[in-house]
Amino acid sequence: MDIISDFCRSLVPRIRSSSLFQTLCSEIFYKNKLSVMAQFRIEGDWASYCRYNLDPVLVRPEQNYLTPVEICTKIKSSLPDVKQLYVFCDERYAPQPKHLINQAVEDATGIRLFWKTDFMDPEIYRNMSAIDASLIDFEISKLASTFIGLSRSTFSNMSAFERFSENFASLSHDYIYNLPQENLGLRVDKGTRVDPWETCGLPWPN
Repeated sequence: MDIISDFCRSLVPRIRSSSLFQTLCSEIFYKNKLSVMAQFRIEGDWASYCRYNLDPVLVRPEQNYLTPVEICTKIKSSLPDVKQLYVFCDERYAPQPKHLINQAVEDATGIRLFWKTDFMDPEIYRNMSAIDASLIDFEISKLASTFIGLSRSTFSNMSAFERFSENFASLSHDYIYNLPQENLGLRVDKGTRVDPWETCGLPWPN
């Protein structure tokens, strides 16, 4: 509750006033009642980063690169009532087309996935820059009632921190999936930690 929170709260990205953002919000929150959201960090660059840069320097085991089915299995374990999930991901660099990911997840967990391209003109998405797509994802993530990400992601951490900064509310519905366990970890750090154990206020395992 200091100047950093005040600074973040005072920023209002122009993308929020765009017709595209408002249309997406209408489709996501009002028409389809999507409130549980998750970042699927499954793109090829993240797989390479985890393998060659992150994993070699970790002191304790973490699960930073999981498949969509593995992520959703953890979600189902912790949040069994979840039947549908809005996904944040750069689809252009996902390891599979979204229809294959959707089918695999629904077959394994019963969860139905939704992506922003389900509510957009494909031509608009193809012409959208990576930064604009990420900005839209980020602003939508801040409106989720439950957000699931990973503590090694700046996207997840900044979303958690800015959500706290907007109203100083405790993050009682934010989770991470990179703890090496079968279920999700509940965030208690307000987005300010990267180690998954510290993120969840847990003692390091022996």
